[in-house]
This record gives sequence, C-alpha cells and structure tokens, in this order.
Amino acid sequence: MMTRLCTEEMVSIQPGGGRDPGTLSSIVAESLSMLERGVRLRTLYQHTARASLSTQAYVRSVSVAGARIRTTAEAFDRIIVFDRETAFVPQPRAAGRPQGASVVTDPTVVGFLYRMFESLWESGRPFDAHQAEFQPSTEELKTSILRLMATGLKDEVIAKRLGMATRTFRRHVKDITDELGVESRFQAGFRAWQLGISLGESDDPGTSGTD
Repeated sequence: MMTRLCTEEMVSIQPGGGRDPGTLSSIVAESLSMLERGVRLRTLYQHTARASLSTQAYVRSVSVAGARIRTTAEAFDRIIVFDRETAFVPQPRAAGRPQGASVVTDPTVVGFLYRMFESLWESGRPFDAHQAEFQPSTEELKTSILRLMATGLKDEVIAKRLGMATRTFRRHVKDITDELGVESRFQAGFRAWQLGISLGESDDPGTSGTD
C-alpha cells in the first residue's frame, strides 16, 4: 500500500461531513505508523465534520502524534497525494459497484492537485477536537452559498460541495433570500452585488452563465 511506501508527506482532502466510524477506526494505526516513521500528515475536512464524534476521536489520536488537521467551508472530490509524486482521485460511481480510484503519476497533474490542496489548506481553520464544536461564521457560509448559486450549479451539487444535506442547504437559501428581501436566487445575487458582498469570480451577476 502507498501508505507504507510513503516517506515524506501525505496530504488528503476528505469532503462531506464526518467519515464512516469503521473507516476511521481502521486507519488510526496506519496513520500513527506513518507519523512514527517521520511522514508528515495533513488532512483537510469540511467544517461539518467537526460535529462527528468519530472524526473528533480520530483527530485527537493523530494530532497528538503530530498530524495537522484543518477544515474548510468548501471542498471538492476526495484526493490523496503521496510524496508529491502519486495521487489517488475518485472514479465516477457506477451503479451496483463500490467507487474506485485512479492512480495518477503524471508530474504535471500531481503538481496541480498538490497546489489545489495547498490553496484550500491556506484558507482552512485548525481542527482542535478538544475545543467546543466550531461553527463557521454566518457571513462566511452566506458568501459561499451566494457564490456557488451564482455559478448555476444544482442544489444537490452545492450541498455536497458544502458538506451538508440538500434540505439544510435549501433552508439556508431561504434564510438568505428573506434577509436580503428578495424572492429569487438571481435577485439574491444581484442584491449581494449591490451591497458590495464579494462573490469572487462571479461578482457581476449579469455575467453569470454567459461566455
């Protein structure tokens, strides 16, 4: 396994909420073994994972040994990079079969994935499992929702990106439209632009979805 061959650093992005307790239990010893060999271990979860008791337990176990764990509002697919040389990326799901992963060794692609991790890592918040449950700032969450809505993504996709249930996401959307005093999502984006709320590349709602 790559975890046994890794000699310098393993970084990973684990999107969604808390991970399966069985999965976390099986990798504790593996993670500790890597840390004992001097391998640097950095993992990026989403803020929603902080509410998971099993994830908290895993973080406590590996953090004491030197692992660094952070969380962020948004994440993409699960990615693992070993020694900046080999990356594992998920394959598309097929009905009736467990999801597999592709092994990537092309230096250009692995380098891109590593830089993407670093970018998300820099914006992350340290995950201290001994602290009270962390809640991302309301404004941070609102801005993320507005920006993703402006891209035209479906509710299910945005909810997954934010690591929350679709129903929870739609509740946040209603709260945002109510607060802004608008009736539609497009109006919400336009109103946010009028108020000077930065939505990144989608700052101008008039350009959303156009070439």
